[in-house]
Amino acid sequence: MAIKKNIKLDKKDYLRALLCDTQPGDCPIIFSNDGLYINLTEHDRVCNDSLSFNPVSSFLKKIVNPNLDTSISVEKQAQAKKKQSSPFGYCIVKDAFSQRHLSLIHPRSQINYSEFYK
Repeated sequence: MAIKKNIKLDKKDYLRALLCDTQPGDCPIIFSNDGLYINLTEHDRVCNDSLSFNPVSSFLKKIVNPNLDTSISVEKQAQAKKKQSSPFGYCIVKDAFSQRHLSLIHPRSQINYSEFYK
């Protein structure tokens, strides 16, 4: 008989889609969306606690999620959010004689897709 576990799930957390949209078996071993999810959910706390330069926060604002950058206008935020991005392409071994080519969408696009759940 299966053991039933109660798992607490925050249904208001629209970024949780980042954790389950990519199957672990189809990704390189060094790839995980866990870091992206953690950095996005903890971004507000980090920005409010420290006034000094934070490279992770700067990267999130400029490359991944321009909506977090308050130093630019709303129009420029929208333009940067829609800016073209390139997927990450890689190969996995399909069988002894061939490989399968896969691609992961850019983190900015992943955030745009997860905002659909908002």
